[in-house]
Amino acid sequence: MAKKGRKTHYGYKEHIATDENGLVLSLETTAANEHDSLKFETLLEKANLPDRAKVYADKAYKSKKHDEILTDRKLKNRIHHKAVKNKPLTNWQKKFNSRLSSFRYKV
Repeated sequence: MAKKGRKTHYGYKEHIATDENGLVLSLETTAANEHDSLKFETLLEKANLPDRAKVYADKAYKSKKHDEILTDRKLKNRIHHKAVKNKPLTNWQKKFNSRLSSFRYKV
C-alpha cells in the first residue's frame, strides 16, 4: 500500500534500467510502498554497464551513497540534483537538471 496525496494505492512497482533505445537491461519488482531509490544498486548490478556509461535518473535517486556507487563503478553520474532544506539549487545545478530533462526514458 502506498499513499499519493490523499489516495491509497495497492499493488507493485516496476523499477527498470534501459539503454537509450528503450531496451530493458534490468528489472526489479517491489511493493508499491517501497521507495524507488532502494533498488538503484541492484538495477546497476544486473544491468552490467560498461565503464563510463551515462546513468540518468530523476532526483529521487540523488544521494551521496548513489554518487559514490557510480564513481566506484566508473559510471558517469547524470542524476538530477535536488534542493534540500535551506540549501537551494545553484544556477549551475538548475542548468544541469534542465539539460538532463531533455532526455526521456523509453520503456
